[in-house]
Amino acid sequence: MAEFISSVILGLIAVLIFRPLIGWLLEIANGQMAQTAFVKMCVEGLSGDEIIKLRADLLKYCKLDTLAMVKIVRYFCERP
Repeated sequence: MAEFISSVILGLIAVLIFRPLIGWLLEIANGQMAQTAFVKMCVEGLSGDEIIKLRADLLKYCKLDTLAMVKIVRYFCERP
């Protein structure tokens, strides 16, 4: 149990440290921004270049978000 708690604490510290960096590196840095971008891409009359840029930004964010989810699932599946 202590190992789990320390792992959670380290994860929270990592989020606090790296979240500003992720926001600086990515145009889309959280789930709310991703939802807004997706709706904007689907509903608004954007140019082809704008859609391509928005799609690339969404893919960058989704790739990192999915990797984080995979790591969380692996962590819990590897525990006895």
